[in-house]
Amino acid sequence: SIYLLHLLSKSNILSIAEIQESARIITRLDDHKKTISASRFSNDNNILASGGEDGRVHIYDTNKFQKIITLPYRPDYISSINFSKDSRFLFASCFNKSNMVFDCQRTKITNIFNTNEVVEWADFFDNNSKLFIVLRNSNSIIYDIRANQTINISTPFTSWPSVFCINDDEKLAIVGSRDSTIYVINLKENT
Repeated sequence: SIYLLHLLSKSNILSIAEIQESARIITRLDDHKKTISASRFSNDNNILASGGEDGRVHIYDTNKFQKIITLPYRPDYISSINFSKDSRFLFASCFNKSNMVFDCQRTKITNIFNTNEVVEWADFFDNNSKLFIVLRNSNSIIYDIRANQTINISTPFTSWPSVFCINDDEKLAIVGSRDSTIYVINLKENT
């Protein structure tokens, strides 16, 4: 099945629609106490994560949309969520500039670290051993998950980055900015 997330502005309810010949709401998830600020399906569509202004990240099994786990409370709203390509890891960032990596297979937080600005987007690469992180202040970071440390910080963007992806061979990140510039970033060197 193909699922569609429907989130009303300033809502704490996430509606899930199933698309076959037409879209129909199949469930509503109302675990957040405040507005939902980020949500994402895993790449295999088996897991859904939602983060809210209540500082919570809820993870759901999409077979029956039952909650698997709620991650520990964060002190501010969730700004960004993303799964690794193999759906094993979840990255979640908080508006207070703290970030976490959660291992969905082992149901365990593997990393907690801070950045110098709010994360706009992050994605895993190099066999889930690194994160490419884009901050709202136009910085990009390469973070080594295994070593639990920042490898490189760069400032390649001239305006707020807003559209992101990593190519299939995980050598390049493509980042679009609000001034309509597209950047191609070499992930080995963060340039």
